[in-house]
Amino acid sequence: MPKYAFNSSGYAHLFGTRPNDRRLLSTVVNSEKIVGTNPSWYLTQGSIDPVMTPSDINGLATFTVIERELKAAPIASLRSPLGDTEAVGAGGLNSYSATIPDFITHKIVETAMGREEKERRFASQFGNDEEIMKAWVQDAMSLRTSMDSTMTWMTAQLMSTGKINYVMGKGIFTPVHKAPIPAKNFCKAGAKVWTDPDAAIITYMSEIEDKYRQEWGWYGTMKWQMTKKMFVNVFLKNKEVVEKVNEFRALADLVAVTFNTLNIDVFNNAWEQIRVAYGLSPIEIVEEKEINATNAGETIVNGWADKVVVLRPAGDAVKFMRKQILDETYSKYLNNSVERNFAPFNSGLGMLVNTTVPNGMYTEWQTVVLFSAVPALVEFTKHVIVDTSTANS
Repeated sequence: MPKYAFNSSGYAHLFGTRPNDRRLLSTVVNSEKIVGTNPSWYLTQGSIDPVMTPSDINGLATFTVIERELKAAPIASLRSPLGDTEAVGAGGLNSYSATIPDFITHKIVETAMGREEKERRFASQFGNDEEIMKAWVQDAMSLRTSMDSTMTWMTAQLMSTGKINYVMGKGIFTPVHKAPIPAKNFCKAGAKVWTDPDAAIITYMSEIEDKYRQEWGWYGTMKWQMTKKMFVNVFLKNKEVVEKVNEFRALADLVAVTFNTLNIDVFNNAWEQIRVAYGLSPIEIVEEKEINATNAGETIVNGWADKVVVLRPAGDAVKFMRKQILDETYSKYLNNSVERNFAPFNSGLGMLVNTTVPNGMYTEWQTVVLFSAVPALVEFTKHVIVDTSTANS
């Protein structure tokens, strides 16, 4: 069998340290054709800050998020030729500051025995490493999913509670930060909790939205957000919601059928007209579910509790703040027996790191994802959190 130099394969170069090796690794982890697109929920709620927050000598990075106050603009005034107008002050600025935490996923480890198996497969395929690369990409993308799950959980918790209290994983458990949402923006369900069959949910939502719009003087586009479980198990089964849909269908002469429960199609057919009549903004369904791995095992977790409903301006709710990965900054001080290849991905939010390192008498190849990032609320003074499980006193 002819000899094929495994160290010249594309897979081996993923762990190299030359500029061409870094370009190859970066190309692989950022190619949509290879790794696919990123459909994660958190990316639908905000944007990644294009500028990294600088770190101090100890690696601490403190960001400041500035919110421009939203105000409805009045109509213009008539004037005489060359007439002037009254001066008004610029919009007020609200801001808050917090630090950016550091995260690490689990790592994929290839031992000497694993490397030997790859070299034999490479030779048997006459120097073709396509299958080896595919297997590695699949493992590496599980690490990206781990980062995405973390960012989704933090984003969901921040948007639904106004704070991030990190109690996930196997590392440090600590409060991350708290957004300065005004206390008056935390409100209760209404006269009855929303799970009560007699709760007038549409009426409550209309009252809540009208109250805050009047208070803010804001008539721009907004949205309601609730979990899919809340929408399907509570909202669609609510007595008032069902009645309003049936009323619409009767007025529209759609069909002589009265529904006791609603499915999505029937609801969607009527809801646009109903919500406009009640002055309600559109409803957006929140779908997020993560796996938390601890020493006790794995559990399914959600950052957004089903009982919480949010009313907020349309558009970005958060900005994803990030800082330089210190491991890359200090890589010039690595032990001579250690080699690392770095590849930023997801617009610089994460960093995939391939490391070649001694493990006893043999060599080990490791892949891990590092990220130093956190969501920050950017519309915090116009962010309303409704506890649907607590009725007005």
